[in-house]
Amino acid sequence: MNYYRIIDHTADLEIVVTGSNINDLFMNAFSATADLIFDISALKTTVHKNFQFRFTDLKEAIVNLLGIIIENVDSRSVLFYKLSGFKISSNTVSGNAAGARITDDMEPLNVIKAVTYHDLYIDPAGKEARILFDI
Repeated sequence: MNYYRIIDHTADLEIVVTGSNINDLFMNAFSATADLIFDISALKTTVHKNFQFRFTDLKEAIVNLLGIIIENVDSRSVLFYKLSGFKISSNTVSGNAAGARITDDMEPLNVIKAVTYHDLYIDPAGKEARILFDI
């Protein structure tokens, strides 16, 4: 996946994600996060979830969006890895997350506990984001 790269970090997992605009950046961050947990290249979509939430700034928006992945891995054994109908407005994010059920034969690449606000950076033009995960 050429839209993100892992940055060396002493204790946690950090990535830089790129995009062509803010929507693209958020969608790429979503897929990148899922790809850090499991290799998403061979997954078949079997589960969908509509979502909508309000936010006060872009940092809160991306933390909450990526939190959908982490929460569902932990609570429902589902890995959401791609978005459709994704829209971000001045204070609302909405869309449909697509994913797959996690099976016993799937080996996680990383166990991500949370998306952190520490050193979180989002370019308002949507060209780049730097995201740190607590592992």
